[in-house]
Amino acid sequence: MAAAFYTAYAVHRLHIDLTQVGTFMGVMFSAQLIGALILGYITDIKGPWIIQIFTRLFESLSVGAVLLQPNIFGIYGAFGFLGLAQASMIISYHNMIIEMAPRHKVDTYVGLINSIRAPSLAVAPLIGGFLADSFSYEFVFIIALISSLLSEWVLISKVKLVEK
Repeated sequence: MAAAFYTAYAVHRLHIDLTQVGTFMGVMFSAQLIGALILGYITDIKGPWIIQIFTRLFESLSVGAVLLQPNIFGIYGAFGFLGLAQASMIISYHNMIIEMAPRHKVDTYVGLINSIRAPSLAVAPLIGGFLADSFSYEFVFIIALISSLLSEWVLISKVKLVEK
C-alpha cells in the first residue's frame, strides 16, 4: 500500500525535483537485480521460507526509511529496500506455496492463492489513496509498517512447514 505513494510523497511533501524520479527507479531496479542474485542463492541453501521473512523485513525497512529519514536519502533507502522486497517476493512466493501444498494439489494451491491475493493487491492502493487524502502520507506509511510487522510476526510464529 505504501510503496505506491513514495514518489508522490517525495514530490509533494519533500519538494524533491521530478528529475529525481528516474533515479529512484534506478535504485529500486539495481537493488532488485543484486538482491535477486543473493537471495536466490540463499533460497537454494535455506529454502523459500526464510526469504519470505526477508520480504517482510525489507518491506518494513522500506517504510521505515521514509518515516525515519524524511528527505531524499530516506526515499533512496525506501526504493532500495523496496527493490529487495520485490526480489525476495518473486524468488520465494511460488516456491513457498509448492513447499506447503500437498504434491498432488500444487496447481490448485497456486491458482487459489493467486486468486485470493489479487483483490487485495488491487484495492490496497485505493485504500492508501483514501487514507492519504483523509489523513496524511505518514499515516499510510505507519499503517503499512504495522501491517508488515504483523505479517512477519504471523509468518514467524504461526506458519509451520510440514516435511514431505
